[in-house]
Amino acid sequence: MTDGSGEVYEHMEYFAFGETFVQEHSNTDRIPYLFSGKELDEETGLYYFGARYLNPRTSIWQSVDPRPNVAESPYAAMRNNPVTMSDLQGDTTIYYSMSTGAPIYQVNNAGAIYRVKVDELTFMTALPFYSEYDLNKQWDADVFVTMMNYNLYADDKQNGTHTIAFQTGELNMDFTGSANGSNPKEADGKLNVNAMFDDGTSLQIASYQAVGGPHGNGAPENGLYHANHLQDRSQGTHDPGGYSPGMNRDGVGFSMDLNPQFTTGRTLERIHPDGRKPGTQGCIGLQVDAAKLNEFRGTMGSYLRTHRSINVRVNIAGNPNNNGGGAKVKSNGE
Repeated sequence: MTDGSGEVYEHMEYFAFGETFVQEHSNTDRIPYLFSGKELDEETGLYYFGARYLNPRTSIWQSVDPRPNVAESPYAAMRNNPVTMSDLQGDTTIYYSMSTGAPIYQVNNAGAIYRVKVDELTFMTALPFYSEYDLNKQWDADVFVTMMNYNLYADDKQNGTHTIAFQTGELNMDFTGSANGSNPKEADGKLNVNAMFDDGTSLQIASYQAVGGPHGNGAPENGLYHANHLQDRSQGTHDPGGYSPGMNRDGVGFSMDLNPQFTTGRTLERIHPDGRKPGTQGCIGLQVDAAKLNEFRGTMGSYLRTHRSINVRVNIAGNPNNNGGGAKVKSNGE
């Protein structure tokens, strides 16, 4: 890499799968985009390729190929030959309107989802120029996505237009709703999962009916939490937390710790399925069916494999914000 005057300030050389071989730099301003122009997560040592993370030391992807070749390992990268081979993106690319957040176009239907926000008028105006590509063919679909994204990005940078934004891989959640009119200690609302984009905006990608309280100290206080430590709580589990009927619903049991990032007297708050007696002791209880519970657990499991925690913002209208003055009672098996 060179600066504006042509002087070299960073020199990198890599092994075939991206492991660093030579690293020299003349200042402390590190560029995160290294091997193949992809972003390196310094905490995990993994490269983010948009749909999956690559481990350059073990030379494999960290998650399975959503459209695997049955003759190969779904974790194999570049058919184990990165010098002459490459991996097609192969995931589902969904384009969303920047103004409304609504999906406007989809390429592939492969399971893993890559989201892009675009200016709807600019995208639809450009679309006819890509009619030569047969999106039923994997190669054409990959080229379409690459060229469309590149051209919109180039237009964005050259003309200063806000025409495209890419999903960063970061997620957050918010628990929104209102206190129950007849029992303010109960919060009725939704737990929403949001994807972050490189222009600083977010997009809601999932939403789950949820309750907080009314048992014990009632709904969790409004504020910021960090959620982590996803545990299996189903019958027969070997996880340290063990089975809990109050954290099981429709045969699905799990929990995530909910850690307040503010001073409070409350402890042991979690996110889990709302089981047994309806309502929780201050946790966020998910009141959805088994399919949605498994969807949520899968999303959180995948995210926490590469992140220490996920931010959760609680914002309940009329929340009494009980900070722990009441007694915690065993009411629903939590």
